[in-house]
Amino acid sequence: MNYIIPISSINKFSEKIISEYSLSAKDYRKLLFINTNWIKLKNLLEEKPKFGKEIGSDSYMAKSKYRFLKTVNISNSFLLEETNIEYCSPRNNIFPKRNEILIVKDGAANGLGETCIYPYENRDNLDSISAGIISIKVNENK
Repeated sequence: MNYIIPISSINKFSEKIISEYSLSAKDYRKLLFINTNWIKLKNLLEEKPKFGKEIGSDSYMAKSKYRFLKTVNISNSFLLEETNIEYCSPRNNIFPKRNEILIVKDGAANGLGETCIYPYENRDNLDSISAGIISIKVNENK
């Protein structure tokens, strides 16, 4: 992994603002690119990424129409894994929409970096995402 430059501290407050106040140095690693044929993902996005939020253990419910998507719901086959979705009260306000890409940003080595396409319209905001997930909308014209 000689293309990743690890860092051990954050120097500017503005760096924290960029990734929604994450205080983990690993969220600020820098990548080295030898090839010049690349583009930054942020230049392909239609809107700002949505960072999920935690709801707290008291929000989980056995019977609810509201679903809370966690990192285990993002499978390595690019599909949303729905066999073990948690149900909750409607406390979270980060809702994925159709064709957004969900990316696991936290978690153990077996889930970190996995992605899937969210397949539902979610007009009623019944699904929300946890803090370990980032939701992005890629501009189709790019």
